[in-house]
Amino acid sequence: MDADRVLPPSRRAHWGVCKRATATAVPVAAALVVGGLVLLVLLQTSLVASTETAARRQAADAIAQISGQDVTEAGQYIASTAHTGQ
Repeated sequence: MDADRVLPPSRRAHWGVCKRATATAVPVAAALVVGGLVLLVLLQTSLVASTETAARRQAADAIAQISGQDVTEAGQYIASTAHTGQ
């Protein structure tokens, strides 16, 4: 007897659909993972760049404020404007 005649049509088509669905889902999941990693790298790069720019701007502002003062006044200014943990 032929196997196609023994198994009902829904049973024969089941394995084909499962294999096709798995074959489609694996590349989609891999693409989502790769896309997520690319997004994380871009966000981290952007954060580092913006943080570095802000730090350079603040350093330039501090240099501009202190440059007109003598050493004693500069030391007092730094001590009076220091934040906790600095």
